[in-house]
Amino acid sequence: ASGLDYANAFFETGCPGAFGRAVKWPANELLAFQQMYSICLNTLEGSASEEDRASCCGPDECIPDSCQLQDRFKINQYVDTFQKTGCPRPFDKSSYWSTLGDHGLSDMMDICLKNRNNNTIIEESDACCGVGKQCTPVCTRQIQLA
Repeated sequence: ASGLDYANAFFETGCPGAFGRAVKWPANELLAFQQMYSICLNTLEGSASEEDRASCCGPDECIPDSCQLQDRFKINQYVDTFQKTGCPRPFDKSSYWSTLGDHGLSDMMDICLKNRNNNTIIEESDACCGVGKQCTPVCTRQIQLA
């Protein structure tokens, strides 16, 4: 995961200034998420060290609205939406889907349904199930990006 992935996760945890400083996170992602959550909670409760408060808030004072423990990196809204549609693979076709507007959601659903009905071309099964794999997803139409 990149530094931006970690900054996004820290921001999603509840720290509004997460993009203001580079923080050295543990290599184990779950430990990093736990550390982010602890920093956020300590900042919320007013017991954070100056260094931790600065990593959470940036140069300004802040009190997080709430803190949420993360369990994975959010790849992006299109990938998350594709997975919520029913396809298990975190496939990134966002550069294409973003050009389609609301039709991007329909394209995701079409790919899922074709896999469910075992009526795909190789690219569609690779996108939904993983390269060289087949699956039978349970498809749920999404009405907005995740």
